[in-house]
Amino acid sequence: PDLIEIAGPRETAFRTAAERFGLSLGETPIIDGQLEREPTEIAVRELLMRPDRPTAILGITDGMAMVAARTAFDLGFRVPRDLS
Repeated sequence: PDLIEIAGPRETAFRTAAERFGLSLGETPIIDGQLEREPTEIAVRELLMRPDRPTAILGITDGMAMVAARTAFDLGFRVPRDLS
């Protein structure tokens, strides 16, 4: 299947699971990394530079998660100590 077709159902599953466990996503930002390295890196950098930066980032694919972890490391964050 095309990765674009996977993203929507995975986000829906994430939201459903969070709700089922009583977790409020509230104003949790959903950032579109366009399933590419560079846009994902830019989005992660923007998230981690915010004063209200997240304590965790969920990548829709393993590749996006690896880019997020590497970007966080490059910014001085320790994964998983500072960021999950």
